[in-house]
Amino acid sequence: MSLLSTPTAAEPIILDGRKYTPVENGSALGLPQKTGYLSIIDVEAIELLFVIQIFEVSDPERTDSVPEQITEMTHDPTQNRLVLATSEGKRFALDLQGLSVSKLAP
Repeated sequence: MSLLSTPTAAEPIILDGRKYTPVENGSALGLPQKTGYLSIIDVEAIELLFVIQIFEVSDPERTDSVPEQITEMTHDPTQNRLVLATSEGKRFALDLQGLSVSKLAP
């Protein structure tokens, strides 16, 4: 049993036939860090389209702390983007057309 409380990842969002889901264990996918990614899946074909890095973990080798996680995700239709928040209070935007990521003010 761990004394560290693990934050719960945000619920997936489905938009225009694509499912956007925080990756909770990127290491299992061969990625360089455990968290900080968002997977994009084609719902109809059940096919992984992309894995996008949203943020970089400061020390991916560190195991004595709870990894930062994407804990909130909302759709902003006026700007065609997802707005994401992390367990550390950081905020990011994912442009849904170009799949570019930008950091937002907290």
